Amino acid sequence: MVDRIFLTPAELAAKLAVKVGWVYRRTQQGAANPLPHVHAGKALRFHWEEVEAWLKASGSNQCCDNLQVSGSTSARDRRIRRMSRSHCQHGHVRLRTNVARHYYEGLWRVYDDRHPHGRWQSRNLGYKDEISKREADRRLQKLLAGLQVEEVHAPRTALTLKEYVEGSFLKEFLPYRKPSTRISYEQIIKCYLLPYFGKMEIDRIRRRDVQACMNRLVARGLGRRTLNNIRNCLRSIFREARKDEYLDNNPAADINLPLYVSKPPKEVPTKETICNVLNALEDPYRTLAWFVCVTGCRIGEAQGLKWGAISFDNRCVWFLSAVYMGEEHKTKGHRSDNPVDLSEKEIKRLRQFKEKVPNATENDWVFPHPEHADRPMTEQHALHCGLEKAAKKLGIHLTWHGLRHWTGTMLYYEGVDLKTIQSRLGHADVSTTANWYVHFSRKAGKEAAQVASKLLDGWDNLPAVSPGTVGVTVGVNSRRQEEPVVNY
Repeated sequence: MVDRIFLTPAELAAKLAVKVGWVYRRTQQGAANPLPHVHAGKALRFHWEEVEAWLKASGSNQCCDNLQVSGSTSARDRRIRRMSRSHCQHGHVRLRTNVARHYYEGLWRVYDDRHPHGRWQSRNLGYKDEISKREADRRLQKLLAGLQVEEVHAPRTALTLKEYVEGSFLKEFLPYRKPSTRISYEQIIKCYLLPYFGKMEIDRIRRRDVQACMNRLVARGLGRRTLNNIRNCLRSIFREARKDEYLDNNPAADINLPLYVSKPPKEVPTKETICNVLNALEDPYRTLAWFVCVTGCRIGEAQGLKWGAISFDNRCVWFLSAVYMGEEHKTKGHRSDNPVDLSEKEIKRLRQFKEKVPNATENDWVFPHPEHADRPMTEQHALHCGLEKAAKKLGIHLTWHGLRHWTGTMLYYEGVDLKTIQSRLGHADVSTTANWYVHFSRKAGKEAAQVASKLLDGWDNLPAVSPGTVGVTVGVNSRRQEEPVVNY
């Protein structure tokens, strides 16, 4: 008779390429379709031929814990596993008297893959002179109620922030963002985030680490807006990592930044200054600058404009696409919902500008590149070869975005309501228009002073003062003036 060779749980787990806990869970009392096993005293033993027959009868789904999959599911399974504890641990409380100050200690057993038979854990529930044993019992039950649903972390491979950013964030998140956002985030990641967080494990980064990084950047002299852009980039990275279940919370959610430093208000250029700039320009830069002024559009929206988006009959223009760094993309969703109305004078000027382009079709650019007619004009070219050169001749500093601010400010002081200006500039929130695109005006301030003065036109002179009250001030200070003055 040939002796049968039995395997221990560890040997069987190694042969099946699974964890020991997988074996123990399928030998517990009440387990569905349990593994064939025998008891050698208190130890479990398995016969390989019986296990093979069990596997064939049960199907391959019994070993699904060891299947290799790709993508975020594999990463999620390797990183974290949620275990259901059917043992319903209750624990118990004991009084520790072998210390200087007696306290109640809570004890309970925790089961995981590395400790299938359980391991003891303890916690100081409170000192004897402060709480009763009944209160200690309540604290232990509250503690264990949270442990019943806590997430038990399995052994994992360390994943640094650099590995996650280069492997997932840059490939799966950024390609779907606008070109301006994509370029900005790439620069922030390269210059600020990877040098500081690159070698840190992403699930070990805490809020205090992010706050310490921000404090260092403040000490380096970075501005408030730059710090805000860095914080937004970090939030996006941690938000995507949380969706992939690498994190439980976002450590960059509650970061404190320095307050904005108040600066003296800047006046926008006058109408005469803008007219002088337009006169100093040549086409197509003159028409481009004029178009930005009358519509208040972004420079990228003007460069991405095609003739088919201009409705000459309805006297309006639709901004459906924009150009950034020579790359075309869609405008913001709310921008393409409503057109920008134009007057008959502007429509006539656009017709004359179109006549200079022979055989222009609806798919042609309104402002093409001077050297490449099939490409749109870039912002850098329009700035350096057009607007910046003309502004330098007049001794002023002016940008394309500055013309947009000028339009919002002039419309407001000419009596146009904020809601209409918001729609014309393409803002999602009217507060953006009011707080950032309506600038201070000295002329409007002087007019406000005249209006405030006229509010009290019926009270031009001071009240008449009787001779008997000369030198006596009515009110609290009257007593002080009546006191004799002593010269020292």
